[in-house]
Amino acid sequence: MTLLRAKRNLLTLMCLSIAVLFAVGCGGSRDNFVATGTNNNNTGAFTFQFVRPQTTVSSQTATLRFDFYSSTTVATANLVLTDTRAFANTITVTGVPANAVFVVVTALDANGVPLQTFTSNLTVIPGTTQTVTLGGATTVTYNSVDFSPTPVNLIVDFDAQTATSQQLAAQLAFSNNSTLAGTINNTTTNFTFASNGLVNASTTGLFQVVNPASNNFDNVSVTGSYTLNNVTRSETFLAKVFGFSATANSNSIANNAGYTGGYTVRFWDANNTGNINVTGNSTFELVGAPSVLSINSTTGVISNSGTAPNGNFQVRVTWVDGRTGGTGLTFTDLINFVLVNPNA
Repeated sequence: MTLLRAKRNLLTLMCLSIAVLFAVGCGGSRDNFVATGTNNNNTGAFTFQFVRPQTTVSSQTATLRFDFYSSTTVATANLVLTDTRAFANTITVTGVPANAVFVVVTALDANGVPLQTFTSNLTVIPGTTQTVTLGGATTVTYNSVDFSPTPVNLIVDFDAQTATSQQLAAQLAFSNNSTLAGTINNTTTNFTFASNGLVNASTTGLFQVVNPASNNFDNVSVTGSYTLNNVTRSETFLAKVFGFSATANSNSIANNAGYTGGYTVRFWDANNTGNINVTGNSTFELVGAPSVLSINSTTGVISNSGTAPNGNFQVRVTWVDGRTGGTGLTFTDLINFVLVNPNA
């Protein structure tokens, strides 16, 4: 009996030792995390609490974006998961890959403007949910505005006395290296021109030539300012007005003949230096012409393989500014032609 009782006591002691071992676990302590069981063996989950005294977020916060990275050096790390949620005091993000070691939480207002960031190191334990204590808030500042496309390039059709327009967009840059598209209107944006009379801009950022018939081919310095949450940032750029003209020496063609009359194509740079002849570097294309007509793309000579019906068509003339130090822009113009019956 004594031997049997001793064996039972030994067995009980061994069971208690094993239970204690599993209860304590192994490895270093993890002050920022509290783990609970989940059913996913490939990824982990993290719970974030946004209530005092753990984390204080701006009262303007509407959403929270959670960005998980493969390294604590965000600039060179891989973004392995991003998740945006409506603000709540407690948020759990699931499906976090095992290679995530760092999280950046960004508080955004209702317009998507970043307000604050919070960070924490992570160690994903697959199949568990851990509670994260984030570091203190870093205020995000509005650093700069970039208007595009700039320079603003406007082209006047010298013959029609009409001009193109250009809509600008605003991109806002912030101290956390994020960007946001700005809304150009009379509350946020102001454009100031170094001189008046050449170009103007609408309240929504549409740039136009003031008077296309003035034949004023020049440029003007523009300062665009964008205000966000009472902070104003500015950028200075050029608005340029170019001129382009393509004409035919005759615009009437017999419906049973072609055209060899030639063209004159001219370009005015945005520096008030007059025009240059670019006919020899232009290309030609038929628009809306009957099938019996064809055109030589380099000379503009039109051939007729039959008798075309009376009517109208156009020739599109294109010149690409490939000059050394040129604009690199493409200029086009349409020339109207009419087909007539020579016997009528």
